Amino acid sequence: MNQARQPIDVAVLGATGAVGQRFIQLLEGHPWFRVAEVIASDRSAGQLYGKVARWVLPGNPPEDVVGREVLPLDADVQSRIVFSALPADIAKTVEWRLAEAGQAAEAGARRRAVQARPPGGRSGPAAMAIPRRRSDPSFV
Repeated sequence: MNQARQPIDVAVLGATGAVGQRFIQLLEGHPWFRVAEVIASDRSAGQLYGKVARWVLPGNPPEDVVGREVLPLDADVQSRIVFSALPADIAKTVEWRLAEAGQAAEAGARRRAVQARPPGGRSGPAAMAIPRRRSDPSFV
């Protein structure tokens, strides 16, 4: 018998910025993941996501995220997986701390594209696969 699995809780670092918003948008309704924690700078920490995130993407932020409290960058993250949209200078210390604590951290593709070195020594784009729902018009 095929039982439905509970989605894995994930956190989004830099959740209030445009890249963080895109992570949240792509994760909305995802069959494997559920945004459980939104993390941002001290400027946003302690406030509700819907109040501090100036949503720059089409549509509205997901209802299940709007009412979440934004956690500070030094929060004790409970999620097993962390998606990071932090700028490189901030990400160095935050992502390292989370990795040492046992969280699987996935850095934003732009930063990884610069750091990735495929065979042959040329740098190239590093892609992160986030399976999309079939109802998503950009699903291919």
